Amino acid sequence: MKKIVTTLFLVIVTVASLWAGDVITRNTDQLPAAAKTSISKNFPKAKISYIKIDKSLTGNTYEVILTNGAKVEFNSKGEWKEVDCKKGVVPNAYIPATIRNNLKKEFPGVTVKKIEKKMRRYEVELSNGLDADFDLQGNLLKLDD
Repeated sequence: MKKIVTTLFLVIVTVASLWAGDVITRNTDQLPAAAKTSISKNFPKAKISYIKIDKSLTGNTYEVILTNGAKVEFNSKGEWKEVDCKKGVVPNAYIPATIRNNLKKEFPGVTVKKIEKKMRRYEVELSNGLDADFDLQGNLLKLDD
């Protein structure tokens, strides 16, 4: 019985290691359609520098690096998970309206540099150096410097 369990474990580990891994490409055909649309709509002037595809047993994730320095991460369905615009501003399409309105009211003139969608909240980095957490309804949960 031990031999069967050990053999089965080794087979699973081998298959998982062969399946998992990163692929670097410039081929936009490997992106989900929703991710391609999102990039072209929200970053019309930027070109794709490269795409990093992280293959795993739970599904692929896609990290798209643009020539303007922005990075957008998508899940296997092409839904954005994270948008990081170090040298620019996160496009409004990625920021829920309730969060935009809240920021406009509380921090006029401040822009969003990075937004990450978590399971139950959004993590936002602002141009004034503050980090803010919002719930899915756009209510401010936490503010850090």
